[in-house]
Amino acid sequence: MQGLVTQVINDFIVWIIIGLATWRVADGVKDSKVGQVVWTVVIGGSAYYFVKNPEQVLNFIGNLVSKIFGG
Repeated sequence: MQGLVTQVINDFIVWIIIGLATWRVADGVKDSKVGQVVWTVVIGGSAYYFVKNPEQVLNFIGNLVSKIFGG
């Protein structure tokens, strides 16, 4: 049951990310704001990847911080 709840929540979050990113891209295209469109795609893509692969992202960040602080 826990796996089902986690999957439903993750899928719901993914659809929220896609919806918000699509809305912001459409708004940026309408106003001819190329920078807003690019940043929306970058941030939306990063958020999508984080939701789909949280362990991999957090491991990468942990390794990066460890290397920065001499670990």
